[in-house]
Amino acid sequence: MCTDKAQRQSRGFTLIELLVVIAIISILASILFPVFARARENARRASCMSNLKQIGLGMMMYVQDYDGRFPMAIVGMVDSHWADAHPIEGSPYCDNMPCGKFYVSSGGGNAKAMSWMDLLQPYTKSIQIFVCPSQKSASYSGYGYNMYISNLKSSDNPYPPPINQAQLTNPSQTAMNMDCNNPYCTYAAPTQDSFNPLKDARNCSPHLDGFNMAFADGHVKWLNKHNPMGINTTANVNKYWKGLDS
Repeated sequence: MCTDKAQRQSRGFTLIELLVVIAIISILASILFPVFARARENARRASCMSNLKQIGLGMMMYVQDYDGRFPMAIVGMVDSHWADAHPIEGSPYCDNMPCGKFYVSSGGGNAKAMSWMDLLQPYTKSIQIFVCPSQKSASYSGYGYNMYISNLKSSDNPYPPPINQAQLTNPSQTAMNMDCNNPYCTYAAPTQDSFNPLKDARNCSPHLDGFNMAFADGHVKWLNKHNPMGINTTANVNKYWKGLDS
């Protein structure tokens, strides 16, 4: 009796029982892992929105201090080339500034140069807010700047100054800063493919098939990648990027 009882107590799982347990674990994992991944991306999206909110507030403070004028996209641009006067890579001034961390781009190539991020630095006091937690490259900022606001878009020499906030007929619907992780985001717009969520989803719509955007009145919103703000049509550009009534 004791021997039979001991044998029953030491009896292990059968192969079928093990396979059933493994199958159940696999099913649970296939259900839960995407949920965990989505939860993590939701957290990154919230962190990104916080970054853009601080950037938007910095923009609004800059505009107030400069009589309604938005900041330049790149400091020292002359005829699509880098001017000798502004600090570039290697300058001590850029050591603890965005210009020492991020590459920006122009017709003359990529360089670590002063940009709109450096002009906001006295207000934001942070380089980290220019890094989106979902961005793919640490060489560039995770955020772009509307080229129709900065006016860095024409072949005029010298370049015209950025627009005044009063020129926008609907700032609450006008793009200002947005998810965009490539060197040309210094002057982002659908017309130049530097911001195109449908074409470049990895860098321009990294958050659950969508992107975060700060508008020209300072508020921030998540938008689906199919939103018209990212689709290059004359009507969309005029309304959402140039800030004109449709």
